[in-house]
Amino acid sequence: MVLAGGLALTLLSASWLQKNNETQARAALEQDNELIADAVVRRIRLYQYGLRGARGVVLSRGEHGITRRLFYNYSITRDLDAEFPGARGFGFIRRVSPLDEVEFLQQARKDDKADFTIRQLSPHDGERYVIQYIEPEALNLAAIGLDIASENTRREAAFNALKTGTVQLSGPITLVQATGKPLQSFLILLPVYRGNATPATEVERLEQGYGWSYAALITEEVLKGLPLSTKDVDLGLRDITTPENPTLFYEEHELDDNQTTHLTSRVERDVFGRRWEIALTAHPKFVENLYQTSPQLVLGAGVLLSVLLAALSAVLSASNQHRRQIIAEQAKQAAIVESSNDGIIGKTLDGTVTSWNKGA
Repeated sequence: MVLAGGLALTLLSASWLQKNNETQARAALEQDNELIADAVVRRIRLYQYGLRGARGVVLSRGEHGITRRLFYNYSITRDLDAEFPGARGFGFIRRVSPLDEVEFLQQARKDDKADFTIRQLSPHDGERYVIQYIEPEALNLAAIGLDIASENTRREAAFNALKTGTVQLSGPITLVQATGKPLQSFLILLPVYRGNATPATEVERLEQGYGWSYAALITEEVLKGLPLSTKDVDLGLRDITTPENPTLFYEEHELDDNQTTHLTSRVERDVFGRRWEIALTAHPKFVENLYQTSPQLVLGAGVLLSVLLAALSAVLSASNQHRRQIIAEQAKQAAIVESSNDGIIGKTLDGTVTSWNKGA
């Protein structure tokens, strides 16, 4: 009974500890994931201040007063690497009506860019959203002249920014200046309106908007310098703005194929018009570093203790039984002596009588 009870208690304790350890590990992973998600969102939100600066220099010169030289001079007053780590560059995108395209090209070529042309990712007949300036230009030459309205994801983000008057982030795209990283990049855009102030109504915003300040972002570069990466977890970022068509745009995979774990935490965040899912998958090392009490250790110690207690209980039980047998035998002998008709006396070695029966 002692052995069976001890083993049952040991199994219950080990099972409870296993569940408690899993709960603690999941809570620790979720806490880390919350911190990482907040750090990612803060980094993305940082770029809006660069957009406002670029928009300010465009507004200061008016719709047609900004030039390539002026935009360059503004850009060299900023330390992009220190102020906006991870930004590929900041630029200006101009709305161009198809009817004004020829005139726009003539003016753009006179603006220190004789080879300026408009390029499209897919042919379309609508308004052109043309990247006119971007600095540093050397890193982004492939983007100059690109009509972002010729690709649906870019066009949708730009139109939403123009319509709402707010900063908007595109869905995952492949930058023309970083084709080796498919669907790992974004555009972040801020609309520019005539009259400087953001118009009060949507109709006015669509009418008065003439462009966007924007930045090109590559996820891998954006995440550099953030306290995200450890060898204990894998990080995954997914755009779930359209739930039926989620897009995984970043995955840090450090888990070996022979390492398995079911411990994953997922949190969601709204980021400038998009919905992101940030997922952390724990390596076995993550759990080890929590220094939890091992259920196997409790199980082994419990089994050993149960066996020892059972053995001790058996020894004590046997000893008690032997003592009861001696007492019973003594009582039996005393009864025989007492009931005998013969006289029986007990005395000390010096002859002093100490006991006797009825017969005596």
